[in-house]
Amino acid sequence: MQIRSERQEPGQPRIERREHGRYKATWWAEIELPTGRLTCTVFDLSPGGARLRVTRAIAEDEEVTLVIPPFGRFAAQVIWSGDACIGIRFASGEEERVARIINSRLNQAPR
Repeated sequence: MQIRSERQEPGQPRIERREHGRYKATWWAEIELPTGRLTCTVFDLSPGGARLRVTRAIAEDEEVTLVIPPFGRFAAQVIWSGDACIGIRFASGEEERVARIINSRLNQAPR
């Protein structure tokens, strides 16, 4: 899995490094770790990554699989971890699949 990690120094102003826009979501999901599965909630999603609410801390740089029924499994890496939330970056090759999910959901949004 090829994932670039850019850490921000503590105390520095937050620099926006996202390559993709985020789309709000509230989807039930699971995270698969080498030690088992955790329930989580997807709060926002982009082709490059997602913000998840988790039930316990997960270490930065941990490789995980995000499972979003009925959309499938997505390889990712934890890039930040905070108060009951984590940020993940999808592995290369997952962006197109995630973009299709976002587009299909946006097309169903009320007008």
